[in-house]
Amino acid sequence: MKVLFALGSEQTSKRVAEKYLEKYGDELEYKNVFYFKALLDEVKKNKSYDRIVISEELEQFELKNIESLDKFIFNNVDNVTDEVEDSEIIFICSDRRTKDHDKFVERLFNIGVYNTLIGDERNITSLCEYIKNPMNKKQAKRHLNINPVVSDGTLSTRDDEVEEAQIMSILKYYDGIKGKTEEYLPAFDRISEQYSKNQLKVILNFLPADVKNEILSSERYIFLIDSNEYQNLQNFNNSQNNSNKQAKRGLFGIMKDNKNKEMYRKNTNSSFQGVFQNSNAPTSLEKERAKLEEEEEALKRAEEELRKKEEMSKKMDEELFKAQQEELRKRAEEEANKRKQMIEQEQSVQIEQDDFEKQQAQLRKLAEQQALQREQEELKKKAQQEAFEKAREEQMRKVAQEAVENVDKSEQEKLEEERMKIEKEKIALEEARRKLREQSEQYAKNSDMASQNRYSRGFNTNSAEKKIITLVGAPKSGVTFLANAISHQLSSANVLVGLLDMTKDNSLYYIYNQNDKGLRKIASECMQKLAEGVDSYIPANKNLKIYTSIPGSAESKRAYRNKAIIDTAKEANSVLLIDADFWTPYEYFEKAQEIYIVQDMDIMKMQETTMFIRDIKNRGIDTRKIKIIVNKYVKCLLTPKKLVEGLSYYNDPQMSFIDELLDSKVQYFMVPFNVENYAKYVDCVYKNVIDFRKFTPDFIEAIKEISNSVYRVDMSNMQTKKRGIFG
Repeated sequence: MKVLFALGSEQTSKRVAEKYLEKYGDELEYKNVFYFKALLDEVKKNKSYDRIVISEELEQFELKNIESLDKFIFNNVDNVTDEVEDSEIIFICSDRRTKDHDKFVERLFNIGVYNTLIGDERNITSLCEYIKNPMNKKQAKRHLNINPVVSDGTLSTRDDEVEEAQIMSILKYYDGIKGKTEEYLPAFDRISEQYSKNQLKVILNFLPADVKNEILSSERYIFLIDSNEYQNLQNFNNSQNNSNKQAKRGLFGIMKDNKNKEMYRKNTNSSFQGVFQNSNAPTSLEKERAKLEEEEEALKRAEEELRKKEEMSKKMDEELFKAQQEELRKRAEEEANKRKQMIEQEQSVQIEQDDFEKQQAQLRKLAEQQALQREQEELKKKAQQEAFEKAREEQMRKVAQEAVENVDKSEQEKLEEERMKIEKEKIALEEARRKLREQSEQYAKNSDMASQNRYSRGFNTNSAEKKIITLVGAPKSGVTFLANAISHQLSSANVLVGLLDMTKDNSLYYIYNQNDKGLRKIASECMQKLAEGVDSYIPANKNLKIYTSIPGSAESKRAYRNKAIIDTAKEANSVLLIDADFWTPYEYFEKAQEIYIVQDMDIMKMQETTMFIRDIKNRGIDTRKIKIIVNKYVKCLLTPKKLVEGLSYYNDPQMSFIDELLDSKVQYFMVPFNVENYAKYVDCVYKNVIDFRKFTPDFIEAIKEISNSVYRVDMSNMQTKKRGIFG
């Protein structure tokens, strides 16, 4: 089954294909388009689709005039129906459509769109059923409650009628640009966007002859004329070309025979009758007819003059034809002589080629004989060499045997003593190895007991359990705030935590320096000492170390040895949390086991964030270690799931391409926004004392969940369990 999706979302198309495979066991072959123009171009190019699924919400519009929007969408769908052959169209309506005599739905039915999803039917399961078993006209009429009598209204206007006022407006516009032929076609392009195919045919019949011919000369409007009219147009174009060649004959440069003029007059009259049934034609249209009749009289006079000139031209053409025939005969003779010469040359070349091939065959035979002789000589030399080696080995074997036989018994006894001595040394060595293994096992047991004692005191620094976690996000999204909350949560669970400030503005310095001269000195030397392998930090509590530097200082502008900083801080802590931004060096993302992207509800920052994710992906950093934190969440139309889906794809600002960044099953967390929590955090920063214990329960639970993902801690045997996560 081959399906063309015009839904505006690749993820939706993917879920439909997965659901279809799960339900029916068949795999869909599908393609996505994202605009109505792209949809029309695709169906023109490819006629092999079995189903075409179109969403009314394919493109987003800001039109306040619903009638204009409906007309635009209908005209696009109508154009698609003109191009498809055996495809079934499935149309997914917006939520404002109903089955209760909706004029738009009725009009879709009238152009053959029988499969329409409305209301509760707008789901993936129903869409899969329509793709598998589309409805016919009878089933659709019963399903959509279609009344055979079309109701009044703009959308129910007959598809082959155009209002008089609209035709007069179009004629008035073309009268204003009369003679500007380069503007005829662009103006009709704008008109074609507002009317159906049959309505365009009606409008075309009212246009002046020069305008109509200019429009029909374009390939994109050739569908507006039938086969007879197309032939007449071809005759007209040929006549026009002859007129240009023969000294611009004719008065107007546009000629049609009586048959074409009669057909034009009949089409014009029938079009007027189709538009204004049971009514008298207005005076303005009568004037237009009179004007057309005057042009026809002028055309007759021009035709008579053209006929006379054609008779004169015919005689000249006959003489010219004879001269051309003579010229062609001479050229044919010359070509025949040239071909004869070429054949003779080819025969001569073939004889030379045959002689050359014979010589080559003789040379190949001689080369084969020489190669055979060389191979025989090499085999002979090889046989001689093997015989020599064999004789030499036999001689050496005899010499060795004689040497062994000549060894006296005393030497054999010495050898036996040496063997016994080696055996005793082996036994002693095995005994020493056994004792060493026993000592190693005892030492390992003692080390395990010491490690367990350190863990019970809250200093879990086993290198096998060490983790590096990086938090990053757009400015003002709350990265530093969450880094503080997570580090305090883990340190309260007796996990030794290092909080490393790698942001551009070094915001942790302002929070933890406490206006203390000694702490400021630590901050001024912190990064340099870490790079030298010294664990220098500002102590926040017994289990939390703060690594930061003074903003704007020479230290902060020095090119850090980032790998050395990471290694020192990692070895000194169980968990190293890195507070980062989009300017942080890439080593801090490469070394991290997990990267937490912080995104708040400000979707204007999403483009900047997806550009950063795409950048680290292009640098070879594994995006599977990325997790999402939706910060400052408030309940609204923008759900966390939709926000995460938005971060999973990078959209070029010009919508020229889309890059998939994250897996569809990327893990995400949600931190709720509360004004009370915001006020408490401002107070904490103001007092230089960070304390999260009085924050709201929903916030504390969210931080617990994230902290457990960062570093899982079994708190069942810890006394701090009763004190809360930030105790």
